Amino acid sequence: MKNASCQRIEVNVDELDRVLDGARQAPLSEADYRTLKTTIHALIDRLRPNSPQSEKMSALLEGQPQPASNTAEL
Repeated sequence: MKNASCQRIEVNVDELDRVLDGARQAPLSEADYRTLKTTIHALIDRLRPNSPQSEKMSALLEGQPQPASNTAEL
């Protein structure tokens, strides 16, 4: 099983904008919820301290609580 942080996930920014815009008018559909959740988890995996990052990113994340280590094959 691959580690989720190593898995490539393509993000369609227009689709995310549509999901967020729609959430202003009505609750998220199950598909939109999964899209948003998958994207957020992929972003968090990229920002974890064990990932290669710049000094600026370290300063940005300093003092922030660390997310739970949940990995899943998506």
